[in-house]
Amino acid sequence: MEGQGSCHVSVAFGDGNTQEFSVQLPHTFTHVYSVARGYNVTASAAPPCEGGRHTARLEVEGGQAASARLDAVSVRSNPGGRPGAATIQVAGSGRCSYLLEYGDGNSERRISVLPEGVTHVYPPSGTFVVAATAEAPCQGRSQDTLTMASSRGALDRLVISPTRARVLTRVNITIEGRGTCRVSVDFGDGNEQTIEGQLPTRITHAFARVGSYEVFAWTESPCSGDASGVVQIDR
Repeated sequence: MEGQGSCHVSVAFGDGNTQEFSVQLPHTFTHVYSVARGYNVTASAAPPCEGGRHTARLEVEGGQAASARLDAVSVRSNPGGRPGAATIQVAGSGRCSYLLEYGDGNSERRISVLPEGVTHVYPPSGTFVVAATAEAPCQGRSQDTLTMASSRGALDRLVISPTRARVLTRVNITIEGRGTCRVSVDFGDGNEQTIEGQLPTRITHAFARVGSYEVFAWTESPCSGDASGVVQIDR
């Protein structure tokens, strides 16, 4: 691809595939065609690069379709991305029609030039067998297993309501967080309570004496986090 300067260029290869490049011109790139015939290859420059659009005719010889093959499938979760998201890498060569079974009851037929990557969102927990099966004339089949584990629970904060109450009035304490956790609560008046269940949850407590009390809550492994809040008790 001839020219000068740094340009963002979109190239349509004429076989249904398009690729974008940010390159320093002149630039040489490669593309694999799966069928021997003629193709119109079109390159279009994006502003501020000048040059417009240019098309060249390419004749691919060989007489027979190039061998397309699906070689392997690998699946990995994306820890830093959307919850449940995983990337499936389908290795191979050539233009291939294949059935991709995600293992969670969903599947789709894809026609792509291999290799390619596919993103799929899974339930938060479970084991899923991902399988890719090529359809003729493409050949090959592969599968991989993905295990999704629920993220650990955590205690985020305590919400006390009301924050000022009378002696022996029941005070609401909301334990905010996520997941199933075992939580211990020290009410600051010599009493403690341990609960186990899904967060967020709410408990109540009545204070028998006047004073300012710091309520402290903490979790047990595998959950994490602790939090505190203050309540003022009057006569």
